[in-house]
Amino acid sequence: MAEVLGQFISKKWEEGVWKGVQIAAGVNSITHLQFTDDTFLAGDATTREAQVMKETLDIYEKASGQKVNWNKSEIFFFNTKPCKQREVCKILSMKVGSLPGKYLGIPFFGDANKFDLWKNLIDSCINKMDGWKSRWLTLVGRISMLRTVVSTIPIYSMMCLKIPKKAKIRGGAGLRDWHKMNTALGAKLVWNIYTNPNQMWVKVLRAKYLDSPDDHRVFTIRNPPRGSAIWNFIMDCQGVVMDHLTWQIGKGTKAKFWEDSWAGFSAIRELGDFLETKEHFVQLWGDKVKDYMRCIEGEIGKEWVWKDLSTTSLLAQLQQRLRDVLDQRKLFLTGTKDRVIWHGSVASNKGQNKKVLEARWKPPEKGWFKVNFDGAAQTSKSLVGAGLAMWNDNGYLIKCGAKRLTKSTNNEAEVQATLLVAGLARSQGVRNLHLEGDSLIIIQAIMNGEIKAWHLEGFIAVIKEELIFFENFKISHIRREGNQTADKLSKWALSFDLEGEVKLEDFQWIPLSGIVTVQ
Repeated sequence: MAEVLGQFISKKWEEGVWKGVQIAAGVNSITHLQFTDDTFLAGDATTREAQVMKETLDIYEKASGQKVNWNKSEIFFFNTKPCKQREVCKILSMKVGSLPGKYLGIPFFGDANKFDLWKNLIDSCINKMDGWKSRWLTLVGRISMLRTVVSTIPIYSMMCLKIPKKAKIRGGAGLRDWHKMNTALGAKLVWNIYTNPNQMWVKVLRAKYLDSPDDHRVFTIRNPPRGSAIWNFIMDCQGVVMDHLTWQIGKGTKAKFWEDSWAGFSAIRELGDFLETKEHFVQLWGDKVKDYMRCIEGEIGKEWVWKDLSTTSLLAQLQQRLRDVLDQRKLFLTGTKDRVIWHGSVASNKGQNKKVLEARWKPPEKGWFKVNFDGAAQTSKSLVGAGLAMWNDNGYLIKCGAKRLTKSTNNEAEVQATLLVAGLARSQGVRNLHLEGDSLIIIQAIMNGEIKAWHLEGFIAVIKEELIFFENFKISHIRREGNQTADKLSKWALSFDLEGEVKLEDFQWIPLSGIVTVQ
């Protein structure tokens, strides 16, 4: 029923009779906020708006059968004359609340990061534990209670405010370190500002503190302004997120060539003193990634390459330094927008003695073409798809394809994907073919004849016959983390309407190298 009240208030706002309070320019006025069984109403301190509020609440009470607890309800005024306060209080039958106040333990105003707030939380945890001393609890039982009860008490506060360094809070006994958890929760708020731009709190903070409506501004802003306690907390945690972000390049019109990490590589500005080089090229070409690329016709199709640095007046030594960096970076621009993605290591906490392996995709050798393949199956809906991606020896994607297959197993999808690879490579006149997939069963079957599933024998025989037509051929296994392009395409094929439908189109997603922890 609370949702019905919210919709009713929103209708009043649309009619213009309930103005609400506008906190920041460019953001709709706030008329109400609802959290569990609490409701906050906001509006102009006028008798007319107070009457609209009263009428709305009376209608809600009659329609829902619920009652407003007027004894627990309070009004907070800002910059309002005492006589006007009395008129509004009389209409709404509420008392005036005193400031500063708290909600869920968080102060409305003042220095919300003061040590006293966190001292009260610590005292609350200690009081909770004092009650356990008289109980017949083993050490293990007490630790379990600590983990499940005490650890949850400060969560809400840690989601909103930064723990001061003065607070001596440490982990241990299986408990999380409050300071580290506080930083992680703050970093999550930074990420939410980017991923949830339509939420009201995000709109307010962006309009109030950021100088641009750009969705990525929370990442690109330098020396952000100081403001409220929660905003300062978010900005203090910004660096944690920035260390693990990279731009996934589409059109190349958003990511900054010098300042940003893109395609999984470190920002060029972090690789040394490129100040003179940067100033020269920013003035000559611009500061976005696309400004430094040009499109050419390659052996098989369109390719994107770096612009020729030698045509500029920059010193040869400085040109060579930048050329050495660009030689390690391969890109293929597409029609999609650039976007920021998380790019970090994926680690497991199950034990310490782990073997760390790279699942890094690498371009083929000179004169070779590499084709990555994968199969996907959604058995509950009898959907099977295959995906493939072909790359030249410069690391550029030149063809990709996806096909929805007839009902079969995931292994059969992998095998049929391999057949698609051979057919595509032959049609493009490829002579030296490097096949790469993440199905070890299929790889071993083709290389060594180790066919563990008898129903795959026919497919494997056809594949070997196809591979005879290539002058040189090799096949290798790669972990799934390095085969994400083909994996993405095979899952895309599951959405096709017709079995056997094949689609070849420009690439829309670029895989990034990653490091994974395995047993």
